[in-house]
Amino acid sequence: MGDSDGSGGGGFVVLMIVLVVLALYFTPTIIAFARGIADRGTVLVLNLFLGWTFVGWVVSLAMAARSRPEPVVLMAQPMISPAGPQPGWYRDPSDPLAERWWDGAGWGDTRRAVS
Repeated sequence: MGDSDGSGGGGFVVLMIVLVVLALYFTPTIIAFARGIADRGTVLVLNLFLGWTFVGWVVSLAMAARSRPEPVVLMAQPMISPAGPQPGWYRDPSDPLAERWWDGAGWGDTRRAVS
């Protein structure tokens, strides 16, 4: 009667030991997924297939724990136009003997002879 009562508790202890061992084995993968690193799939595969070797486990842990670069945030800046010539009469680029009105943004149609 005493043996049947103790077997249930022994199975629970074995289950807990198996879960703890699995948690330790997959610690690099758990860390990688918790931190959301970009190479978490690589860490999982490396940990799954080479984690049984100490070197594979350490490499996957190092990959999972490495520092992440800070994200670069780009903000749109308003376009600042370079200061151009002020509005006024200037030599006509197409006719050096005439002046043409510059309105500050573009050439106007009004021309006059150079005095």
